[in-house]
Amino acid sequence: MTIRNRLKIVGIVPIVFLILLSGYFVITSYLNFEKANALKTILKNNAVLNNTLMQISKERGLTSLYLGSAGKNFSDSLSKQRVSTDKSFKTLKQKLLLTDTSYIPVFLNFPGQGDSINTAQYNKLLNNLNTVSALRKSVDHQNGDFKKIFYDGYTQKFATPTLDTIAQIKKFAPNTNISSLASSLLQISTAKENAELERGFVAYYMTKTSSMSVDEITLWKQFRTKANAFAIKDVNNDILHAKLEKVFNDSKAKEIFKKLEETSSFIQADVYSKGYAKEEIYWFTLQTKKITLLTKAESITSSELWEENEAYLQKQLIYFSIASLLLLVSFILAFLAYPSRKNIPATQVLEEATIENAEVKDEEVIQEPEHENNRADIESDHTEPIKVAIDEPSEKIILIAKKFLIEKKVLTKVIENLGYDHKVLDNTDLLENELTSANYDVLFTDKDLVTDSIRKSNDDLLVITSIHSKDEIVSLVNTHRG
Repeated sequence: MTIRNRLKIVGIVPIVFLILLSGYFVITSYLNFEKANALKTILKNNAVLNNTLMQISKERGLTSLYLGSAGKNFSDSLSKQRVSTDKSFKTLKQKLLLTDTSYIPVFLNFPGQGDSINTAQYNKLLNNLNTVSALRKSVDHQNGDFKKIFYDGYTQKFATPTLDTIAQIKKFAPNTNISSLASSLLQISTAKENAELERGFVAYYMTKTSSMSVDEITLWKQFRTKANAFAIKDVNNDILHAKLEKVFNDSKAKEIFKKLEETSSFIQADVYSKGYAKEEIYWFTLQTKKITLLTKAESITSSELWEENEAYLQKQLIYFSIASLLLLVSFILAFLAYPSRKNIPATQVLEEATIENAEVKDEEVIQEPEHENNRADIESDHTEPIKVAIDEPSEKIILIAKKFLIEKKVLTKVIENLGYDHKVLDNTDLLENELTSANYDVLFTDKDLVTDSIRKSNDDLLVITSIHSKDEIVSLVNTHRG
């Protein structure tokens, strides 16, 4: 193998490795950034979805009271609530983000990176919103079964799809901390939705003063179990845990939960009869207060998740920038190394150069004149700098003032090999002061460092900002000095 090929391998392998490594980090940091950015979009959507879900739940609860009273009571409250629900539908249609927010979508097609925002769930919910008028007509005419209106209508067509779209945050948690916060948020949202289901479902039978069947009692217990499934002790994030304790361990909150537990016990004792010791409004109000606490906890958790995701997003953006810069430097090094490899002399060396004794050394030393001349040329090419014949020696020297270290070192090496006297200015801010000494006739620098003041005060100065070969340097310097 020739020295030229060996030098090529030595130069190429590290650069290729650097390109591959930096490319890997560019793609990885970008994919993490996109995942966090998708989560940010979902959190924005969840803000309007939560409002819609709350309005649907209120209308569902008031509908239960209205149907339980056979249309005699709660008509005005239900009408006002329908207006609020329609406003939330309108806001949802306007603010829901359905477009792809990725900057480089092709990266998301890599294996294992196929998760994207499920717009089909959003579109399904938006389509279901158009059926609310028919559901309300059924309520107004009281010609439908309560459980069909309550469960198949409001819950299955509106509340459940809304909660399912909110639950998309589970797919886009980029680390364990964010995953823990997202899990807590979903637990609170699920508990709140089931508390709202429990409120409306039980309120209907209390208003109607009707007993519950075994199946209806079982359904109520399912709602109640899920409504109480969230526990602060399961929150792993210390900051969130402390904030939620202030919400649920407050004396007023504890009083609400205590009264609600007592009221539930009274209702359970009366479900087989047609009379209830507690009024439906009292039950409805207590459940509403509990839901308000869960809504506050949901808001706190969502804010904490937003802040954590923003911090992660910024961190991945920094990683992406650093990796991109490293990749760019790698390509620049590869570009600079290519012409250097072309200039390496093609010298053939012995592949089996094991010298065992002095006789072998003597044989290598004794060569034909032509071979000796070739060897001398090789050694000269690798050890002696290139000497340039200058017609008229100049007392002035060359000044090198480059901002980038690699470019400055390469240029300095070239000038040294050409045999010119030179000086390297490390601090480019002192360029103008250095030029006042009038010791320099040639300046290698960057374009943005050449000011009008430098050009006017140094008429005899040759300013070079872009040179691609040593031959050009020799030509320009000799022409200027000759």
